[in-house]
Amino acid sequence: MRHNWTHATGAGRRRVEPIAGRGMAAWMALAVVLTATVVVGGFAPPGAAPPRARLSEISAMAGPGGTSVRIEASEPVAYVTTRPDPLTVLVDLRHATASGAVNRVPASPVGGVAAVTVEDATATDGTAVARVRVMLASPGEPKVRSERNVIHVDVADDRPLQGPRATPSAGKPAAAAGPAAPGAAPQAATRIEAIRAASGPRGVEVALVGNGPLVATSAEMTKEKPVRLVLDFADVRPGVPAVTQVGKGVV
Repeated sequence: MRHNWTHATGAGRRRVEPIAGRGMAAWMALAVVLTATVVVGGFAPPGAAPPRARLSEISAMAGPGGTSVRIEASEPVAYVTTRPDPLTVLVDLRHATASGAVNRVPASPVGGVAAVTVEDATATDGTAVARVRVMLASPGEPKVRSERNVIHVDVADDRPLQGPRATPSAGKPAAAAGPAAPGAAPQAATRIEAIRAASGPRGVEVALVGNGPLVATSAEMTKEKPVRLVLDFADVRPGVPAVTQVGKGVV
């Protein structure tokens, strides 16, 4: 299903993930969590801001259903994902720096992940970002999700595993380096049951509540005003009105 945040339609759209906001059009942030809730926030006041978060650590673990790259930041951050080519996934952590980040992903492939690199970069709007480049062993459709200050890039891998290939964090149990095996995950949501809005520390926060974990298959920001954030959820039915009046901030 597709959920639009305004009545207007826009021609040009670009693929984004949750991002923190600034400027006259006010950017919006999205965080997809595993508690059957999607939170959209980040309607922040205008004004440039230096990096306020730090990319802490990157690790990877191969499991029966594929490989998960675990990207940990010093605090919850907004991020944008892009696919410059079929073998590359870029995850840009906005208002963050990669300085001092520990990359625990080995040089050799881990399941469906060929390699992972990190660098400091600048987004097209001038925002400082910590860029994580995930290079895939073969073309696929990885899923990116976040949980608090951790971003996961899940890469499906149908090839049989040949022994353990985990890269857990130093001083932490191996189980903490990645999410549980897909077989242990709760059933995905099939219905959006409620939409809630509240004023939070970063501005207006809009929450989509489903009957299970909600994972957006795509998130696109329109280029024309009024700006809209369009979220797509595969195989999810709406259980709420087509239009929900919020009336908070710029929402």
